[in-house]
Amino acid sequence: SGVGKSSVATAFCQHGAEYLNDDISPVKISPSKTLVLPCKARIKLWNDTLEKLNIQNKELKKIRPKMDKYYLKLERKCDSEIVLNQFFILHTHNKSSYSASTLRGSQKFKAILNQIYRKLYLKGMPETEKKYFKQLSLLAKQVKVTTIHRAQISNIYETMSFIQCQIDK
Repeated sequence: SGVGKSSVATAFCQHGAEYLNDDISPVKISPSKTLVLPCKARIKLWNDTLEKLNIQNKELKKIRPKMDKYYLKLERKCDSEIVLNQFFILHTHNKSSYSASTLRGSQKFKAILNQIYRKLYLKGMPETEKKYFKQLSLLAKQVKVTTIHRAQISNIYETMSFIQCQIDK
């Protein structure tokens, strides 16, 4: 929370990237590939982020009346599932520089596991939990996982450019 995922995703969309999901991305994992399924075509952004991205909030719906966070509808070019080859995990740190690290082995598995939404629901369901961990292991074999560390306060477009460089590697 608060590391800039939605901000950077919106910046990518402003530069022609395909938008899939905000916050939660359902996936289908098979032995040959992992697919990301699109959900809602909207993203939640704080007003200060909208300003930095040069987006007006006049027509946008607030998430809650007293919250300065808005739903931004993003145009989706494709409503079908997309193959997942790589994903990035954003972190912030107290340095002014960017760094990236490609994860391998158990580090990669742990990082993926830590990104899973509501894994506590698996407690008390041993068969489901076993199947789930097998799927995560398969996912870890199929995708490249890169952690990105950026300054706590950093430029959205610089972060996007840094990530783009990691994609091109």
